[in-house]
Amino acid sequence: MAARRAPTNHGRRREPIASSA
Repeated sequence: MAARRAPTNHGRRREPIASSA
């Protein structure tokens, strides 16, 4: 998975949504 600083994951900010959510 792309657990990097990619804002193209969920559309939030530079946060790892894959790890946060």
